[in-house]
Amino acid sequence: MYRVTPVYATVEPGQSLPLHIARITSDLIKRDRLCVNILEADGNKEAREIFKKNANTRAPASINMALEATNDNQNHHHQE
Repeated sequence: MYRVTPVYATVEPGQSLPLHIARITSDLIKRDRLCVNILEADGNKEAREIFKKNANTRAPASINMALEATNDNQNHHHQE
């Protein structure tokens, strides 16, 4: 299981968004998948509200990617 931050976000065209993915402590190390769901939004609406409002009417576009967890945190440094 992973903790992903932010869970909901708005990204303007041409912009990027840092995504923090942290594996919750587990003895089971395996290949996992991350699915990012995308909906186009109008104006300054909150991302969470956009997904709630469209849950039954619009299917989001999805990006699926493989994740691989490791036990080695020595080589991972966070830079500001």
